[in-house]
Amino acid sequence: YHLTVNTGIFSMRFRLLAPALILLVISACATVSTSPTTPAKNAAAEQFLRDGKFAEAARAYEAEAAVLKVSQRDAALVRAAYAWEKADDKNKARALLAQSQRRKLAGDDAFMHDLLNAEFLIADRRASEAVGLLKQNRDAVPANDRARWSSARLRAFEAAGLNFDLAIEQSQRMEGLSAKERN
Repeated sequence: YHLTVNTGIFSMRFRLLAPALILLVISACATVSTSPTTPAKNAAAEQFLRDGKFAEAARAYEAEAAVLKVSQRDAALVRAAYAWEKADDKNKARALLAQSQRRKLAGDDAFMHDLLNAEFLIADRRASEAVGLLKQNRDAVPANDRARWSSARLRAFEAAGLNFDLAIEQSQRMEGLSAKERN
């Protein structure tokens, strides 16, 4: 057998395939989504929250939810529910939370969905169901929501008759307090 390479055939194939490969690469780059998979937070609503204008923040989040794609709407609905709950309008908060789908949420939005849902379950005297929503690792809970989360856990454990879990939560909560705050 003679092993000679016919370079003419290879160069001809390359000349024919090169334009096709270039088109393939360009089309692949053009179809890659450049939009974020999670919605950017509404700056105006965030400012309203920081200023303590909870009803205005809720309205801003609701307006945002109305214009977002279905895949991104759930996070805005949860944020609106959170703001309405802070504005002390539990009915609006419950209604908006019911419209959101937990499985489409991630990160802080998923945590807030679970926390709000658990608080509503505790208020409805369904504490044993709420306990399942409050099983996050303490270190994974956002720092600004940790006291609220711990308080919900204490209420859920007590109402569900889980005295051992209640004692552990009280102990862990005390560890995070200074000596002055404990007294």
